[in-house]
Amino acid sequence: MIIDLVQRGRGFRGGLSYPCGKVGCAVSPVPLPKRGEGDVVKEDPWTAAVRQAREELGYHGAEIPRTVAGILGALRAKHRDAFHADLATLSQGIAFEVFLDQWWTQAVVDAARDDDGREAALEFADLAVALRISAGDGPTLSTAEVEQMIGLHISAEAQ
Repeated sequence: MIIDLVQRGRGFRGGLSYPCGKVGCAVSPVPLPKRGEGDVVKEDPWTAAVRQAREELGYHGAEIPRTVAGILGALRAKHRDAFHADLATLSQGIAFEVFLDQWWTQAVVDAARDDDGREAALEFADLAVALRISAGDGPTLSTAEVEQMIGLHISAEAQ
């Protein structure tokens, strides 16, 4: 997962914390209520995070849905077997959220056309995930705990 850029010294921002959100909380958008005069409709955290990351970085790459189908559709063929293997081991909860974050980031990178685009895509995806996590209200995991959960040790390699 994210092997291509992690091996070049890139990876997630150090110190990320993953919220232990409700099952599927970031998988599908929160249904928006009908608007009446004076109503304020709150944007779901994922949509807000992606919008903010796009605006802050001026990123104009492909819009990849943060769903199993959306991610699978954007992944390069060489990553699909690993994606399916990871998916087969999951059930629900925080592990699924970490899985979606990891593979959505890989899908965004895979959708880029060249090395510069992949670098920009990684920066964008990294910021979007970090913004979503910071908007969460559940318990968190350290970067080391996340890496242990997904079987990577990015922090040790980055030092």
